[in-house]
Amino acid sequence: MATLNASKWGFITSNNQSSQTAARDATTGTATVNPTTSTSAAIEYARLAGRGRGSSIYRVTRTFYYFDTSGITGTLTGTTTLNIKGTTTANADVIVVPSTAFSGDGSTNLANDDINNISFNTNYGAQYTGWTNNNSNNAITLRSPAAADIQNNNYFICAVIQYDNDYLNNDPGTNVGQLNNSINFFTTAYLDYQVASSSNITSLNGIARASITSFNTIALANIDQINGIDN
Repeated sequence: MATLNASKWGFITSNNQSSQTAARDATTGTATVNPTTSTSAAIEYARLAGRGRGSSIYRVTRTFYYFDTSGITGTLTGTTTLNIKGTTTANADVIVVPSTAFSGDGSTNLANDDINNISFNTNYGAQYTGWTNNNSNNAITLRSPAAADIQNNNYFICAVIQYDNDYLNNDPGTNVGQLNNSINFFTTAYLDYQVASSSNITSLNGIARASITSFNTIALANIDQINGIDN
């Protein structure tokens, strides 16, 4: 397995809004760029009591990551994961979605108006329900569209958002307080991936490589070269 650290990251809050729609579809917010400390509400959905009778305050916070994947040239195989360290709070399920933050190519840092530069029409992984709050790693399994973007593009940009209300656009109907997850940004998030092995040997003595398991009683997987050709 190989790992790749995020090059840029941050989180954006919509600030307090008067409705579900205003919070979820906010076009600007307050961005925290490349933080290096623990943040208790780096991923959040909130519906709180407002000042007026029967009024509510809505708020979302989304975390964004940019990875420079230009050095990944092979085909990804096996399981690819996004790894994020949690800390003290774990009250929300999350999901990883595509994003065009960081100017879409990583040429800029996270900006306030990146809050809505995400896709609600697709996702990079299933609902993640096991967020840890004991300073341990959250290994979020990514689906094949994410692996394809990692191996085919020079960058991989994603957002991690609250699942049940933000992603699904579900107003709970009553005030639920703050549903949030903390992130230890002191530990850089990273991708864990595997590149399929390649070989310059297609056949040996007329036998297709796929049909060869050993050479001179040595397992083929343990041989670096045969007659000067990389295996």
